[in-house]
Amino acid sequence: MKPFPSIFPSLCLLLVLYANAPLSGQTMPEPVLEYTIDDPVALQAEVVAVNLDLPWDLVWGPDDRIWFTERTGAIKAYNPVTGLVELIDTVPNVFNSSDNSGLHALFLHPDFENEPWIYVNYTFTFNDLRLSRFRYDGTALVEEDTLLELAGQDSHNGARFQLDQSGRLLFATGDAFNPFLPQDSSSANGKILRMELDGSVPADNPFVDLPYPGNLTYSIGHRNPQGLVQLPNGEIWETEHGPDSEDEMNRILRGRNYGWPEVNGSCDQPEEEAFCADYAVVEPVLTWTPTAGPSGLDYYNHPAIPQWRNSLIAGFLKRRGDPGQRIRVARLSDDGTEVLSVTDYLHEGPVLPTDLGQLNQTGVFGRIRDVLCAPDGSVYLCTSNREFNGQYVVTEADDRLIRIYNPAFSAEAVPEGEVLVYPNPAPSGSAVYLKFPDDASGELPIRIYDIRGRLVLDQLVEVGPFVVIRLRGLAPGNYLLRMGANDYSATIAERTVKFQVRPRND
Repeated sequence: MKPFPSIFPSLCLLLVLYANAPLSGQTMPEPVLEYTIDDPVALQAEVVAVNLDLPWDLVWGPDDRIWFTERTGAIKAYNPVTGLVELIDTVPNVFNSSDNSGLHALFLHPDFENEPWIYVNYTFTFNDLRLSRFRYDGTALVEEDTLLELAGQDSHNGARFQLDQSGRLLFATGDAFNPFLPQDSSSANGKILRMELDGSVPADNPFVDLPYPGNLTYSIGHRNPQGLVQLPNGEIWETEHGPDSEDEMNRILRGRNYGWPEVNGSCDQPEEEAFCADYAVVEPVLTWTPTAGPSGLDYYNHPAIPQWRNSLIAGFLKRRGDPGQRIRVARLSDDGTEVLSVTDYLHEGPVLPTDLGQLNQTGVFGRIRDVLCAPDGSVYLCTSNREFNGQYVVTEADDRLIRIYNPAFSAEAVPEGEVLVYPNPAPSGSAVYLKFPDDASGELPIRIYDIRGRLVLDQLVEVGPFVVIRLRGLAPGNYLLRMGANDYSATIAERTVKFQVRPRND
């Protein structure tokens, strides 16, 4: 198969139409502040923060707060215990237009206590996008380190970050409204990139022999990626916007071509067949026509909401179409490679008119920009209603941060079995000891996950009265130790023990 086309096929001129101009004299709808989800296990959705300024990316921080970007340049943190939102700092020189330029993706260094780097991407001119990391001194952003500059625009900038299981940073980029770039091996646009945390090129990248920045490429042929997540077993999933049809949810494979702009969605048109065959194009797992604007994406596998176990949760932006503004829960196969079923939530909002006079179903909370699955089993959403495309659903409370949770769930009620883990917390760099019942025997798989669900240790042990697990390389923080199941989707409540790693000088 060919990875990149050597000569670009003919491309049509793309027209960008602004279809969501505000209505003159429009009355704002009343904001929804809480909502009950009638499901097999009833859930509650409640607004926990209001009047945010176009939040884009939600990240669970090492301080157990939700860090997030606002498109206008601010980095803030929400405290789930106190309900307070605090300004961390403002990224300098962020360029904003009336559409979707500005500050986007956010990532915190996995060893933030010792390496307090904050990674962001943002437009710094109308046509230029920057991936930078800032050192955080506890009060402000200092020492900007620019890792990559690439083409930007007032939209189609992507973007999301994801740390892969090898400790490299994945970065999903948009095509910057230039359809030539996703298939151009010399461009960083329209790709999923993979880099070391200092921005350098990993030696095992699939196109490592290409000139920079092409050697950062992990996958190619993407239009405008909006969601990116890696499952605990290593599978990578992504959402991206199509033009006027076939928004996509993709399973991302190393070194593969996803077709844009020569292929829109699936390889189902005669003019797409030759390109699909020549470049072994990977077809999307799910598509949506008319386009519905899939956005932020996360993976859920917590016992708090059992019907959402082993599922992807995606937010949607558009007010029209099916599914429209809502979240969509895609239940996965045991190996995380297939979608078995899809269920919609939060889609039964008010019916509102558009500028063309149609009546359209909107979402309960409007446009859902990002999704974050928290360690306690809650799911957090942020809205994107105050931007240009949200004119019909914006309320006086926007933009909002929303928490979805199971009010009947208690973490203390989850059985942890008869296995004891000590010391807990354990000093960084030391070991934990597992004490099993005296009659326990046989081999047992032990897996440790960090608070974002990433697998950080995987080993097979011989069970006895005591088993020692070395903690080399584990940064201070909260972890889940899972035992007794090779399948990552096994019942967590019966096989998981929570423990903490603390700094050695505590």
